[in-house]
Parts: sequence; C-alpha cells; structure tokens
Amino acid sequence: PVKQPSETPEKAPEPSPKETEDQPRVHHRSLRVLARVPPAPPEPTEPSPFFEEQLTAFEVWLRFGAGAVAKPEQLPVVLQVLLSQAHRVRALVLLRRFLELGPRA
Repeated sequence: PVKQPSETPEKAPEPSPKETEDQPRVHHRSLRVLARVPPAPPEPTEPSPFFEEQLTAFEVWLRFGAGAVAKPEQLPVVLQVLLSQAHRVRALVLLRRFLELGPRA
C-alpha cells in the first residue's frame, strides 16, 4: 500500500525561550542578498615617500659625496627600488651614474 501524505504538515519543534534569546534569528534570504553585495573598495592610502627620499639622498651622495671613502648607505635601497615600476627609471639612471664612477663604485 502507498502511504498517503498527512493532511496536516508536520510542525518543526518550537525553540525554547533560552535558544531564541541567545541566538539572533537569521533569515536565509538575507544571507543570499548579502552574499551578492560586492565588498567595499579599500580606502585610498597615501604612498610612502620612503623610496623617493632614498633615491634623492643617493642622488645627493652622487653629486657631493662620491669622492668620499664611505659608500652610500642608500645603495641597497636603490637596488630594491628596481622592483618598483613607479621608481625604476630614476633608480636605473642613478645606478648608471654610480657605475660610471668606475672602480670607486
């Protein structure tokens, strides 16, 4: 024999008052809508002037301190700046000037 569906649908058990007080009700429809909302774009940040300042300091060293015995402190940073497209051309120009110093470089 085929079982006939009951005329009255079965009710889900009612949550106890303790369960409803501790846990907010979540509507699945609301979650689906929130899932489609794109995330907010990140707030624009000011670019750090660090690399630009280091390149300027290296340029000053090339102009006025290249004859000194001490090597420029900024040289490792200038080499690192080569990885940054924003400062690459300026860094290459300064490195060329540095290498033109010959054996002192």
